[in-house]
Formats: sequence, C-alpha cells, structure tokens
Amino acid sequence: MATVVGILDRDSWSARTDNIVVADPAAKTLTWVPRDLWCPALGDRINEAFCLAGFAGLFHALRVLGIQCDHGLVLRRSATEHAAAKISVEVPVTEPLDFLYPLAPLRPIEQGHKMISFRPPAERLENERLHQWVGARRGESPKSSDLDRITRQQVLLRALLEQPFDFKSVVAEPDLVRISAAAALAELASVESSWRMNAVADLRYQTIDGKSVLVKRDEALRPADKESPQLAVLVLALGAPSTAVETIRSLQAQDLAVEVVVVNSGGGGMAQKLARQGIDVTVLDREECLNPGAARNIGINATTAPLLAFLAADSVVNPGWARRLVFVHQAGVAATGSALENPHPHNPIAWAGHFASWHRWVTASLRGGVSYERRLFDTYGLYRDDLPFGEDREFLARLPPELRPDPSVKIRVIRLNPTRLSELISQQYLLGAQVNGIRNDPANSACSFSLWRAPLERAWRACRNVKNRAAIFLALPLIPIALAAYCLGGLAGHLAKSRDRRP
Repeated sequence: MATVVGILDRDSWSARTDNIVVADPAAKTLTWVPRDLWCPALGDRINEAFCLAGFAGLFHALRVLGIQCDHGLVLRRSATEHAAAKISVEVPVTEPLDFLYPLAPLRPIEQGHKMISFRPPAERLENERLHQWVGARRGESPKSSDLDRITRQQVLLRALLEQPFDFKSVVAEPDLVRISAAAALAELASVESSWRMNAVADLRYQTIDGKSVLVKRDEALRPADKESPQLAVLVLALGAPSTAVETIRSLQAQDLAVEVVVVNSGGGGMAQKLARQGIDVTVLDREECLNPGAARNIGINATTAPLLAFLAADSVVNPGWARRLVFVHQAGVAATGSALENPHPHNPIAWAGHFASWHRWVTASLRGGVSYERRLFDTYGLYRDDLPFGEDREFLARLPPELRPDPSVKIRVIRLNPTRLSELISQQYLLGAQVNGIRNDPANSACSFSLWRAPLERAWRACRNVKNRAAIFLALPLIPIALAAYCLGGLAGHLAKSRDRRP
C-alpha cells in the first residue's frame, strides 16, 4: 500500500500538480516524482495526469512508470500557503546556492526576476524565503534543474519532521483538499524523519513536441500502437456539412491510430464530398433523416474498436486528443464526456453561436460528446432509435452511477463556431430546419421560454467567470438574433415536413 501526495501549482482544481511524492509505509520511503517526467501513455508530462482525470489518471500514470499507488491526497496551492505562513524552520546549506526567482512567488519569471542566495552553514526559512527555497528552479548554472529543487524540498521536509510541526493543519480546510480514501491520511500519519527520501532516478532531459521533459533512459517515448485501433470515433453528420472535412482531418492528424466512421443522414452526398478532398474513411450515407440514436447505433455496429467516441461534424479535436482519451479509459473510466471550447475567444459572434447552441446539449461536461467502453453497449443495450432527442440522457440513465461519466475528467473538443454575423444566422437557420426535419420538438418553438432564457443566463454567468468576459458581454445582444434564426429555420423545417406528409 502506498499513498501519493500532490500539490497543485495554482489555486484551482483544474491546475497541474507541481509536486508529486509517493509515501510507502512498508518500505519507509518517500519518493519524489519530477513534474516534468514524461508519461508515454499520456503523451505528456505526468503533471497533467490529475488535471486530466483526477485520481484515476494520476494512479494510472504512476503505474505506467512502474510506481504502484493505492491512495491519494491532493492539495490546492492555498492549502500549503496557509500552512507555510506558520512555518519557521532552519535547514542546513552545504554549499552556496544562487537562483533567478520571479519578482513575486506567483508571477511568471518571464515578467521579471531577481537574484536570491542561500549560504552555508544554515538558513532560516519563513515567509517568502520559504517559497524561494521550495520553488526556485533556475540557476545561473545550466546544470540547475527540477531535480535540484526536489533535493531542497527533501531537506525542508526532513527538518519539519524533526520539529513539532502540525501537519494536520495542511488538510484542515475540506474545500482545499481531495482525498481518495481515509486510508491515505492514516498512511501519511506514519511518516517519520528516519524514512529514506529519494527521487525517480536514471533520467535525462529531452525535447518532445516542443516541450523540455524528463524521460527514463532507454525507454520508448511513446508506447507502440497495436495493429488494431483501440478507439473508434463516430462522426455524426446531418445533411453532409462542409465542416466534416475539418473534423475528419483533425482525427487523421492524431498520433494514435483511430478507426473513423462517418454516419451522415439527410443526404447531401457526404462520401462524394470527402472523396473530392482526398479523404478516405468509411462513410455510411442515409438519404432519410435519422433520429440521433439510430445514427449512433449504425456507427456502433459498423466499428470494432473496444472504445467508442462520438463527435459532431462541426467540431475538431486538438493533437493528442485520442491518446488522452485512451489514457483516461485505460485508467479505469468506463465513460467520459468532453467539454466544448470556443476557438475564437475574442470574437463576440463566435460566442453568440457557442451559447445559442448550448441549450441543446445534455450537461456542461458532455456537450462535446461522450466516449464509452464498448462493453457498456453489450451489457446495457444500444441507444433508443425512436427518440427524436435526448438519446444520450436516456442511455446514461440506464448505467449504474459508478459507470456514468466522471465530471473530474477534462477532455476538450473545439466547436467550429461562426465568426461573421451572416455565417451565424445561416448556421442557426439551417440547424433549426434540419433538426425539425427530423422531429417536432416543442422546445424549438419561438414561444419556448427556456429556449431563450438558458443561453442568455449561461452567457451572463460567463461574463463574470471567463477571461474573455468583454467579448461575451458584446455577444449578449447577438444571442437572441441567433435564436430567432434557429426558430425561423425550425418553422421552415416543420412546414416542409407537414407538406411532405400531405397525400
């Protein structure tokens, strides 16, 4: 049994882990894991694992690197800052140490720095001097690295263990700490100054994907991909939209083999459109407009990979998306959602399109689509193909709570929002017409209060919480225009459907 302790680099649960230490009571060891250590299965530094998938992600990343952990405790930065405010401790200094340090502890060093020094035989650490001892990374010597910082952290921790310091104060505020199990606290309470302190060894610096990272010597930087893709992505399209080209190209650019199948209903010649662009993927074209569940089931039955992800044909994914998604599922997550990002954060029109479409998705963490282990469909059945909407919600309701999407997982999908007013109006009109070509949905009526209220409420809240609040504020008067276009399109689609039904 072992417990991993992580300290986040910012005061937010979406931050990366700045410090990772594994406590093993059986071996009586504390092992530091450098935050820049490359995790091949993740395709990124290990400090991204908790940020991406919580404790499941952190445990899995450590297992990939040969470190077994059973429990975990993660602290937000303010938890350690509150505790540090009470610390005054003397540490031994064996040789002169000089570092470049930010002008303030939380400021980037690129915005300015100062020289700090520690001199033998000892230094008293308190207040900012404590932050400097723990956090300084850049020295005048090119040999300075994160491994040097770990050595200083070990010296500090041993000094604290040798004096009466109340470690319980670090976890005193429940909102600032997350614990995977009560056993984590019991294991950490057994730590003593006599324990051996070390760090993951035999490492070297290397540049991967433009990042300076630490890798284990003689280790493959990426796991060898199996012949059969582990992930199938079902691109769901209606009326063969031109945006599907960008969607598929973003999938083909992944560094992991992906089985791509396009399910297009409502005609439009999707296969021909993709062929003209030189794109060779499986396309399942249907002239009739299908309910969403029926389209999903067609794609599920046409694929073989053990993992299934659904992606709208007006979305794209970043490099590394597929590898991260597979990593999350390998960590033991049976189903996970994706959150949508606006690729034009400074454009009010793009924000208007983003929020105008917001109400048609299930929850914030599922708006970019959900991915599942295939076994869930084998066990709980396929989607209902008779529902004009809400098929995802209905399927999720069949799953037991422990198999539903984990809200701590942070997979991102980018929605191709319009950037011009004419594009916004056209997009929403066509979307309304297409959707009502399939269903008669009262929620699409211009008289529906929720249709208008929900997007405006979410946009107003985002004005207070998002960095680009000025652009979102300017988008507020554009959202009703987008919704009006959607309703007009819905009315046109409904009338066309009624005409088709006449004898």
